[in-house]
Amino acid sequence: MTEIRRFDLAGEQDPSTVVDMLADRFGLQLLGEEQVTRIVIDTADNRIAAAGGVLEVRRSADGFGSGSLIWTCDGTQRLRVRLSGNEVPTTLSEIGDTHQAEELIGIAGARPLVAASTIRSGLFSFGKLDDEDKTVVRVLLDCSSMLDGSSSTSTIEVQPRRGYEEEAR
Repeated sequence: MTEIRRFDLAGEQDPSTVVDMLADRFGLQLLGEEQVTRIVIDTADNRIAAAGGVLEVRRSADGFGSGSLIWTCDGTQRLRVRLSGNEVPTTLSEIGDTHQAEELIGIAGARPLVAASTIRSGLFSFGKLDDEDKTVVRVLLDCSSMLDGSSSTSTIEVQPRRGYEEEAR
């Protein structure tokens, strides 16, 4: 099993400085960049967070287009549902009938959902290629800031590709 490693960046970090450092020091290539607004939602009694999960509405930071409802649990994306409008869901009644949707509904029940926080994130994806241009490691950088001015933590996630764990160290 491939081990994903996560690191928190201390203090306020300028995303461009971190991006440049990753590219220069480790020879990573920037594969993609996305600016998004993430609205974290949960039940009033925080059942989803208590179960180790995060439920968020993610949409483009420019506000155009519909977003997605994303549920992650223990760092793994479990569910992604395309939203039809710009509204933040207040219940889980319309997220589909997949196994993952049923699991999430089992955690939150029929309780209403409330917005807990709004985060602006710069999401950067990097890759390290071998001599055959195969990706040996993927690095995700999430430079986030809370829209209410409170502090937040930026993270780096290192995802070795299967069979390349040693090269990723």
